[in-house]
Amino acid sequence: MDVSPKIKELNSNFSLSNQLFLSKNVRMFEVDNETLLFHEQTSKYYKIGKVAKELISQLQMQQFTGDQLIMEISNRFDVEMDEIADSVNIFIKQMIKEGIIYTSEKSFDISKSVQSRRSSKVLIKLIKVNNFDQYLFKLSLIIPTMGVKATIVFVILMCLISIVSIITVLRSSYVAPISGIELLYLIPWINLHLIGHEFSHALVAKKLGGNVREIGFGLLYFVIPVAYVDLTDTYQLKSKKRAFIAITGPIYDLTMGFISSLFVLYSNGFANTIAVHLLFIQFMIFCFNCNLLLPSDLYKALANWFKVTNLRNHSFEYLKFTMMNKEKPAYLKGISGIKENFYLLYAILSLFYITSLIFIFIFYYFKIFFD
Repeated sequence: MDVSPKIKELNSNFSLSNQLFLSKNVRMFEVDNETLLFHEQTSKYYKIGKVAKELISQLQMQQFTGDQLIMEISNRFDVEMDEIADSVNIFIKQMIKEGIIYTSEKSFDISKSVQSRRSSKVLIKLIKVNNFDQYLFKLSLIIPTMGVKATIVFVILMCLISIVSIITVLRSSYVAPISGIELLYLIPWINLHLIGHEFSHALVAKKLGGNVREIGFGLLYFVIPVAYVDLTDTYQLKSKKRAFIAITGPIYDLTMGFISSLFVLYSNGFANTIAVHLLFIQFMIFCFNCNLLLPSDLYKALANWFKVTNLRNHSFEYLKFTMMNKEKPAYLKGISGIKENFYLLYAILSLFYITSLIFIFIFYYFKIFFD
């Protein structure tokens, strides 16, 4: 998301004493006990917590200064003003940057200058397809309809079988350095895998009643070939459905890896070499899509399943306040026991993951340079 320089200039000198105005293009609604903001002009969604919801609700009724909003929220949640002042200040500045809140009525006259960027990453779209809802809907009918429990059991069993098969085949196969001619044969298969990965997200999203804006293929940072799918409107679906859409990617990676592992077992020669390398890359893509420190598919699935906003930041903050035995900020108070345990588990596993990477790096550094 970007905001024109003129709007930035109008809002750059923000202080809590400024009068605040809510953009006329913003709509707030509830989905599955979650509060979302939708900016109609940029077509972007924002998931907000209960404190932010109260702040936006107050601005919908009348104009306030930042100081007045802090006082209103302090009374509403029965917390000291000092406890929430920093959080409210940060949130307002973020909303100003996104063109949702303004510090001057003149900003409304130039609100058309606000432009949306789906991502800060440089992506050159080589192929893009939209307006294909009817075809996607017909294909989605192929997917059998099952209950939530049956789907979870089926997915877990299929993933376990695929992982065991992939690891067994890779352990018994020698992954030799790839040559130039082998790479030329391998690249199209990798691209097909990436396209299939994104298409699986789109297909399940349509099956669950979501809208797919666009799907395509391009170059990330002008070099890296990637497939992409715009699922922005799936924020209107319930969180459990969004979790299933997100986890579809890793499931697809494992399924294709399982098929490749079978091909490795029943092929030989040049085809076997290509299949082994493809299987290895597919497994690496699966691992990348399960990296919990990045906004990966697994990260999104967990955040949606447990209805958590800002999972990574809130988890580390919750762990910090718990270990230091300090009073937690307002947005971390009153959460369920399940969510508390989930925050702690995520933070501990993430720290373990980071520590493991550091030790692996140190180990190989000394092994390479001092052995």
